[in-house]
Amino acid sequence: MSIYRGTTPTYTLTFSDANLDFGDANEIVVCIGNKSKQCLLEITGSDLTIETNKISFSLSQEQTLALPNTDLLVQVNWTYQSGTEIKRAASNQATINFMKNLKEEVMA
Repeated sequence: MSIYRGTTPTYTLTFSDANLDFGDANEIVVCIGNKSKQCLLEITGSDLTIETNKISFSLSQEQTLALPNTDLLVQVNWTYQSGTEIKRAASNQATINFMKNLKEEVMA
């Protein structure tokens, strides 16, 4: 998947695990990071649209302009209750290619 910096994409991450229900999650964090495994941008809370096996989020012009024009990783981490214990899970990492835009500034 590729996007141009400065644009405002909406991403939908779909998970095939039939046992997964994000409605049961206590906390969900989507992280966009670099190939060195450093998180550059976190999306949480009301910035996420949660469905049973899907998570959607949008990025602003400012957010995409702040990201480097290179391949970046996206990963979801979440916590959930298992009996009396809080457990944590994480998705596989997927690649997004952020590309330089000819107009590298916020448009009104």
